[in-house]
Amino acid sequence: MAGLAVWRVLRLPPSSRHGEPGQTHDALGVLLFAASASLLLLWLTLSGHRFAWLSLPSVAMAGTALILGAGLLWRERRHPHPFLPLELLRLRPVAWTGVTLVLFAAGLFALVFFLPVYLQVGHAAGAAHSGLLLLPLTAGLVLGSNLTGQVVARTGRPDVPPRWGLVAAAAALGLLAVLPASPAVIGTLGVLAGLGFGTVMPTSQLVVQTAAGRARLGAAAATVSLARSTGASVGTALFGALVFGLMSNAELQAALHTSDPQAAQQVVHAFHIAFGCAAGMTLLAAWTASRVPRVTL
Repeated sequence: MAGLAVWRVLRLPPSSRHGEPGQTHDALGVLLFAASASLLLLWLTLSGHRFAWLSLPSVAMAGTALILGAGLLWRERRHPHPFLPLELLRLRPVAWTGVTLVLFAAGLFALVFFLPVYLQVGHAAGAAHSGLLLLPLTAGLVLGSNLTGQVVARTGRPDVPPRWGLVAAAAALGLLAVLPASPAVIGTLGVLAGLGFGTVMPTSQLVVQTAAGRARLGAAAATVSLARSTGASVGTALFGALVFGLMSNAELQAALHTSDPQAAQQVVHAFHIAFGCAAGMTLLAAWTASRVPRVTL
C-alpha cells in the first residue's frame, strides 16, 4: 500500500496527445541541417591547413554552407512541425541558454580533445601520462555537477551557478595559456575548469524545460542536446584550425618525430594562443549566462 501511495504521488497527470493525424516529419529540415553543419565543420577543419582561407575552395564551401543554412531557416519557419523548434528559441531563457551551451561546449570539448595533444606534441609526454592528466578535469566535472545540484535544491535558482562557474573555467583556461605545463599545474587547473564547466549542463536542462513548459519538455531537452553537440563540434574544429594554422606542417612534423626544441616551442606557443582564445570564449559564455532571465523552481 505504501508503494502504491508513493507511485500515485510521483505519477504525472495524464495529458492530451499533441500529435495530429497525418502530420509529416521534417525530413528535409534534418537533411538541410546535417548538410550545412557537416560542410561548415569540414570548412573549418580544412581551411588554413589544406587550402588558404580566401581560396576558391574555401569560399565555395563557406558560401554553400551559408546557403544551406538560409534554406534551413526558411524551411523551419514554414513547416508545421519543424525539426528546429524556432518558437522555443524566441523565449529569452531558452535563447540565451542555448547560446551559453554552444560556447560552453566549444570550450570544454576543445580542452578535452586537445589537452592530450598539447602535452604529447609540445611537451613529449606519453599517451598514458597525458590521458591521466584528464582525470582531474573529469573529477572536477562530477564534483561541480553534484555541488550545483545541492545549491539549486537549496536556492531554487538554476540560472545563477553557470555565471560564476564559467568565470572560474575561463580563469583556468587563461592560466593554462600562460603557466608552464607541469603535472601539478595541469591537474589543479583541470579541477578548477571541471568545477566551473560542471555547473552548466544540469542547470541548463532545468532552465530550458521550466521556460518551455510541460507540453514541450521533449522539444526543450532536444534543444539543449542540439546546442551542446553543435558547440562541441564547432569549438573543436575552430580550436584545431587555430592551432594548426599557427604552425607550419614542417614544425609539427619536427615536434612529432624529432627532439627539435624550437619546433616544440612553436607548438607550445600555438596552443597557448588557442587556450587564451578558448578562455575568452568561455568568458563570453559567462556573460551570455548572466543574460538568462531569473528562473525560480
